[in-house]
Amino acid sequence: MGLIVCQYCGAWIDEVETEKVTVLYGACRDESCRSKTRREEMNDG
Repeated sequence: MGLIVCQYCGAWIDEVETEKVTVLYGACRDESCRSKTRREEMNDG
C-alpha cells in the first residue's frame, strides 16, 4: 500500500494500491501548499 502525503505540511492526501509500501509526495488542497507548487514549477522552467 502506498500513501500520498503533502510535501509541505505533511497532510495525508490519498492512498494507492501498490505491491510494496511507498510514500509519494504532492501538494494537498491547502492554498498555501498549492501556491508553493506553482512557484516551484515556474522556477524550474
